[in-house]
Amino acid sequence: TVTISGSGFDPRANGDDVAIGQEVATVLSATANQLRVSIPTGPSFSGAITVATPGGSTLGPDVFVAPPGYTAAQVGFTGILGSGQATPVDLPQRGRIGLLAIDAAANQRLSIAVANSTIASGFLTVLAPGGAGIPQDGATQFISGSTPGFLGPTTLPGRGTYTVVVSPSSGSSGNVTL
Repeated sequence: TVTISGSGFDPRANGDDVAIGQEVATVLSATANQLRVSIPTGPSFSGAITVATPGGSTLGPDVFVAPPGYTAAQVGFTGILGSGQATPVDLPQRGRIGLLAIDAAANQRLSIAVANSTIASGFLTVLAPGGAGIPQDGATQFISGSTPGFLGPTTLPGRGTYTVVVSPSSGSSGNVTL
């Protein structure tokens, strides 16, 4: 569960709507200043928390849910991947993954270059809202120094928040720039 603090919430749980990215969350309890919300279950997703009440709506911070096969404790980095911006991903501990959110429009083209990797080897995977890999297999391998890695270009099928997973191979740690 997640607790959202603020003001102006409807004290009736069914009077407030909460979503994380495109995933609808269930409001378990509500007061005028606090909502207790269950995190949707299922595949990996990320996105901003949106709260709508009878008095208005607001957009909160991004939330990341670990993809299948990983736990929240294995997430060592979270961030936003912006268009045309180099984004360093630091994973200094072995066994950790990085999750980055990309907000995209339907039919937007996506490509991601992997550079400056000190991680011995790993994979870059893009997950659509709902958890499906993009493109169909959704992954590319990168190797420090010899194979920098490139994913795409691919056309994203729908509007939403996509999740980029940076997963170093077993025993690897370090950093990489996307």
